Amino acid sequence: MTDCEGSIAVGAKVDAEMRDFLDDDADALGKYRADVIREALVQYVNLRCADFQCPHCNSAVSIQP
Repeated sequence: MTDCEGSIAVGAKVDAEMRDFLDDDADALGKYRADVIREALVQYVNLRCADFQCPHCNSAVSIQP
């Protein structure tokens, strides 16, 4: 069972290379693909909200539109 707590499905189209990467990464981590995608989306939200800390210098990192 996935660790994701949400109940709303979100879809995206990706190419075969991205799908394979996600599947291989999920297998290597012992997780479901949905969990890997959820973790990536959480980091994206943190980056957009400037709530992501650089692991090297501890400065806030954000991405702008």
